[in-house]
Amino acid sequence: MTMRSALALAAAALAVAACQAPLARPSSSPDPSPTPARPGSTAGCGQTIDRDFVLGNDLTCAGDALVVVADGVTVDLNGKLLTGPGMGPQTWPQPQLDSVGVRVDGRKGVTVRNGRITDFSTAVYFVRVSGGTIEGVTASKGRYGLYVHESERATIRRNVVERNIYGLHLQDTSESLIEENDLSRQTYNSPGGYGIYFYQGRANRVMRNTIENNVNWGVWYSSSRENVFFHNNVIGNRPQVSDSRTDNLWHDPETKEGNWWADHVGRDGDSDGISDTPYAILGAGNTVDPYPFMERDGWTKKTGLTVDHYRPPPPRAARDVRVVAVSGGKLVAASPRDGRATPLGVGATQAALANDARTVYALDGRSLVAVDAGTGAASPRLELTVDALQVVANRDGRNAFVIGPAAAEQIDVRAGTSTRFPYEGAPSAIAASYKHNQMFIATRDGIDMLYVRSGTSYTRGGHVPYTIPLGGTPVAMAMSGSGTRIYAMTRGTDVVQVVDTEQLVVIDRFSVGAEATAMAVGPDEASLYLTIADGVLLIDLPGKRVSARTPLPGRAVDAAVSPNGDELYVALAGARLGIAVVRTIDLAIVHVIGLDAAPERILVASI
Repeated sequence: MTMRSALALAAAALAVAACQAPLARPSSSPDPSPTPARPGSTAGCGQTIDRDFVLGNDLTCAGDALVVVADGVTVDLNGKLLTGPGMGPQTWPQPQLDSVGVRVDGRKGVTVRNGRITDFSTAVYFVRVSGGTIEGVTASKGRYGLYVHESERATIRRNVVERNIYGLHLQDTSESLIEENDLSRQTYNSPGGYGIYFYQGRANRVMRNTIENNVNWGVWYSSSRENVFFHNNVIGNRPQVSDSRTDNLWHDPETKEGNWWADHVGRDGDSDGISDTPYAILGAGNTVDPYPFMERDGWTKKTGLTVDHYRPPPPRAARDVRVVAVSGGKLVAASPRDGRATPLGVGATQAALANDARTVYALDGRSLVAVDAGTGAASPRLELTVDALQVVANRDGRNAFVIGPAAAEQIDVRAGTSTRFPYEGAPSAIAASYKHNQMFIATRDGIDMLYVRSGTSYTRGGHVPYTIPLGGTPVAMAMSGSGTRIYAMTRGTDVVQVVDTEQLVVIDRFSVGAEATAMAVGPDEASLYLTIADGVLLIDLPGKRVSARTPLPGRAVDAAVSPNGDELYVALAGARLGIAVVRTIDLAIVHVIGLDAAPERILVASI
């Protein structure tokens, strides 16, 4: 055999072996090894970049390190380290931009890659960037790791984002790809502690990421829609995930493959690698991952098609409505067409509806009773340590929460135990956050955000880290069903203020021509009902306008909407005592339920 023949045979053998070798599938975690360093250019702090640039030195800066000022630029950090002055003070709800590792504003096609950025307020900040890329960056110990704001078609790939207050923060960002990142171990200085946070994001694709051991939410979608989230490992976050809407997908609709949720308990009866039971996504959206994997990186080991066991739950059967009111120091109830409300045999100065929409928490001085709105059955009386003025159901489905001018108390209704918290204020209304450990309290200076669960010094029970200023004392306040918006009006004004409960800031204001006495949000969250001195207004929220108005036969003191939104119930005091039943389609009063005493609070239960 000639040397040439031997070489040819060896090459053929290698080719066959290569064809027979299994193909490696991509890992869900980024490659930790950086691109080898190459010769670069020396830069100084605050340097502007207007062309492709390879960094040749580490930088330690008191402000911004690098600022990109041209389109189509690639900034190769070349494995170098950018060190900032520290994360800076808490500036929530505004972003913390005192110092930024790499800042890009209003550019197209910019790439930032291959480096380490630590101890800045924000490691990489993209704002109004189109078609930008962040890849191979390690971002740590900042207020924000990667902050992408008002941007589109971004690619965020193979980054390590750890030990920040916020890991990956996307706000008003659309049509972007987030893949193969490690978004783990963010620290807690709430608001914060999230692995990945989407605020008003749309049509983003999130895949093959590891989101692990963040001390708050691993994944938090707030007012975000049409996003697709699949082939991700979500592990040990507290809690794992939340979504306020119904139009995000938590699986790949083509392959019917979802994510690995480390806390999911399921079985795989057909050995396709997919659990036969869905994984519930927390939050107002009440959605699921219908095809959760049974093990970490399960998509890299799956060889066959998914056996589709998932069946969407049938529509919930309609439930009868029961209108419950606090009237004359007692709890009374009626069906919408009853002539008169009947007592439930329980004293009450305030009341709140539990998460099951049937149980009513009746507050009477220093005691609390849980009452079935359908049967009238009451729990044993729970004694309180607080002179409470307001009560609300915690959205965790287990606890009630009461508050007064000198203290607050959370009561585990099932166990009969309670925890007292310090609080000083003048609470006039209260709404529960979907984060379970937060309450929003209308007080003389605006709306307090109050923690009700022990945690760090920042999140300890009774701590008010932030008051949302409204410029006066709210006289009416209502939260949307999804928990993402609060609508409030202050005394002596006719202006509705719209509060974003995640950003903790007033995002809109509009005038309606009259001062409100009460508010209620429709289940579609597109309608707001305002009672005023002599009538009720229907507000078209998208249009920010009064679309209908009708007079009432008495003075309105409270209002509530039926679960399907077809009727509004208004508690009437003054010359005419009762509960007006108002048809929402045209604001026509179709009935009035009689009351023996002036009402103070009204609820709508489903039985």
